[in-house]
Amino acid sequence: MDNLLAYIKWRGDLSFEQDPFNEVDNLVLSVLCYTDFDYIVNAMDNPVEIAKVKEQFFAKYSSDDIEKERGTFRDGAKILKAIADTRRFGKTKLFGYINEVSNEDNSQFCAISYVLEDNTVYVAYRGTDASIAGWKENINMAYLYETPGQKKAKNYLNEKFANNDYKLRVGGHSKGGNFAMYASSFCNFEIQDRIMTIYNNDGPGFRSDISEYSSYNRVFDKIISILPNESIIGRILENDSKYIVIKSSKEGIWQHDAMTWEVSGNKFDYCDKLSYKSLIIDEKMTSWLEGLDNDARKEFIDALFDLLTYLQKEDVNTIDDLLKQIHEDKGKIKCNVDKLTDKQKKIIRDVKFKFLWGAVAAHTPSMFDDIKNSFLDVFSEMKRAFFVDDDVVAEVEANAKANAKAKKPDNMDDDDWLFLNTIDDEL
Repeated sequence: MDNLLAYIKWRGDLSFEQDPFNEVDNLVLSVLCYTDFDYIVNAMDNPVEIAKVKEQFFAKYSSDDIEKERGTFRDGAKILKAIADTRRFGKTKLFGYINEVSNEDNSQFCAISYVLEDNTVYVAYRGTDASIAGWKENINMAYLYETPGQKKAKNYLNEKFANNDYKLRVGGHSKGGNFAMYASSFCNFEIQDRIMTIYNNDGPGFRSDISEYSSYNRVFDKIISILPNESIIGRILENDSKYIVIKSSKEGIWQHDAMTWEVSGNKFDYCDKLSYKSLIIDEKMTSWLEGLDNDARKEFIDALFDLLTYLQKEDVNTIDDLLKQIHEDKGKIKCNVDKLTDKQKKIIRDVKFKFLWGAVAAHTPSMFDDIKNSFLDVFSEMKRAFFVDDDVVAEVEANAKANAKAKKPDNMDDDDWLFLNTIDDEL
């Protein structure tokens, strides 16, 4: 089945007049936002032709440089290389690139705007990068009414489009999809009225009270959420907008990778419904969050990141580097847990830290066993640090195996049935 790169290859010769903008084009431009445009496209409203952007980017980065970077950076570079010379995207102009990461307010924000051949604009917000600040902002969405990144996303629309009359599409992948929905919901009404479509590509939702805001309801019908059939990220928090379910070439959490989404012609390859895995994760996460008031959510998040801060070395600023450091120096976990207050330790235990473990471990495919085993090693240290009895873990595993022998529904496959029982017992 085709993916984004195949779509560009086979449909790139068609102009937007011949084949109007579609949902796959939206994802192409959302993934392109992961490209590092620093010193190539500036924050000002001076559009740069995509051919020039491509030339400067590949003068700045060699193929070896690109391969050394994390997946989303590589994906953005591949999309840029593929679309710059096509009929469909070759006349695109880029402007308004902003890329900010702040450890002070725990925010990670990146946006860029594309002027398409038909003189409409697609505003793209980047999803979470590897920064610790970016990941904490993700989790802070569980209790903050407005994260710093969401505020910046709203201000971006208000500032970039107050003095022009562009028709707009707004979108993003992962957290970028959340920013797209939030910015469109709370920007100035005059700008809202020019927004044609809001694309949320497997991004998380909001606190449940967002539906109380009239400005959100003004644009609600313009929101389209696109979810792979085993979506996890896209099911976090409240999102009652209309959605389409699509196929991916991967399983579980790895379906969040937009480059695995399957394309058929000028649309995605659809599924009838979300899988049992996605539905049960959604149910468990919802009940887990509903069991915590706002203060408890904040206390848990602060306690968890206080622990990570104790473990973090001065030159470690990304999640990837931090996990590597923890794996190489697991002995530090126990002594640094002692720096937490008794209240913080209790919060982490009571909020069921093992929920995070269950979600990650259950959704890690066999081809990523090296990552899974590293996580298992680290979790073992965490269990000892927080005095989780190994007998409890053994009992959970035994119960899961016993429950898997029960009769499963006819329309559920074996893997889904085992997963459902395992997660139920894990939680």
